[in-house]
Amino acid sequence: MTSAATENDARARTEPAALRPLRLGDAARIQEILSQKRVTEMLAVVPWPYPKEGGEDFVRQHVPTSKSYALILAITDADAAPEVHSDGEAARPLVGLVSLRPTDGVLRLGYYVDPSAWGRGLATSACRLAVSEAFRRHPATTVEAGVFEDNPGSIRVLEKLGFRQVEGKLEECVEKARPVASRLYRLTPDEWVRAA
Repeated sequence: MTSAATENDARARTEPAALRPLRLGDAARIQEILSQKRVTEMLAVVPWPYPKEGGEDFVRQHVPTSKSYALILAITDADAAPEVHSDGEAARPLVGLVSLRPTDGVLRLGYYVDPSAWGRGLATSACRLAVSEAFRRHPATTVEAGVFEDNPGSIRVLEKLGFRQVEGKLEECVEKARPVASRLYRLTPDEWVRAA
């Protein structure tokens, strides 16, 4: 696992996306992105319309703490210049989020990217960096991700990273208020090493 982690660390320097911790200053940008129906309709647990204070509430609940086990990171464009946020600190602007949360003995991958940044490889890059970090921290853990059947972009992201489909099922979609056909993908540490 060490050689794959080293290769992936080296790859991080050439990725189009960069990851950073979530900050209080990201709330307005999260609000803006999740206020777009074409984003929320592809996410299982995000309501439409997105609540007025949803971005702020989310950030307050998920700004990293020393007790946090979940990994929730801002996706940024690695080529973007830092901007001064409302919290007074400079950082590259958020274009999406990637998360890895412990669920039933696996890490569950989730992500979204602002449509204005679609088609630039940022989701694939961000997920690659996050999965690399997950396997570095938890080398024996399996990573899973769910994706709706009508989201071919996210299906491609997962397949490019070496995830394999393990089942099809109906998954509740809060935005659509009904079950939606979805696929469950899985990636083991051994599969990650082979894909690296």
